Amino acid sequence: MTKREYKGKYVTVWPQYFDSTLSRRYGRRVPKELSVPKPTTKEIIEVLNSLNRKYVVLEGKYPRIWWHDENPVAVEKKEGERKTQILHEIARELYRKRFKKEA
Repeated sequence: MTKREYKGKYVTVWPQYFDSTLSRRYGRRVPKELSVPKPTTKEIIEVLNSLNRKYVVLEGKYPRIWWHDENPVAVEKKEGERKTQILHEIARELYRKRFKKEA
């Protein structure tokens, strides 16, 4: 996917956005109560499949914590949707999937 095809149609979602072990300074983008410890790209893909969202797995490392080996995912935006809405939707489903098994 070229940058021109990507711009405006997709948002980049990094697993670190949902990591409860990280502070906001190191990249967490959702509230602590919606975050989970050490989410993986595979878990995010499972969540996106359950939400029927189109996505593309990208290559790369999160700049603030480059030593983590989780890849980002480009998620297709719906008309008028904001990145924070997408992140909260993914976070709620990720939290539900992760902790539903333990309950």
